[in-house]
Amino acid sequence: MSDSKPPQTVLEKRAAAQKWREQKAEQYRKALRSSVLGLEIVVFVLVGGAIGYYIDKNHGTEPWGFWIGGFFGVCGAIKTMVVMIREYNKAEASESAQVDHDSSV
Repeated sequence: MSDSKPPQTVLEKRAAAQKWREQKAEQYRKALRSSVLGLEIVVFVLVGGAIGYYIDKNHGTEPWGFWIGGFFGVCGAIKTMVVMIREYNKAEASESAQVDHDSSV
């Protein structure tokens, strides 16, 4: 005899489709957050450097303003990366805890 599954009801099919859509949406959210990180790094460094360059030109402090502004831009980019990594790890931990809970039920 074959061990085939009984046919799914319409409600089960809809629930499975909804779960698939939610998983896809979560994958797209993660990809979007990751792609935004690269843009944020560039913006932080450019803005920090631009502010430092502006200070250099107006106050005659060349090249210190540019370097200090760039340094603060890099610090801001690193802070953003650390925050995003923490959020990602927290989300992964809650997902794995939920999967463990769902599998034990």
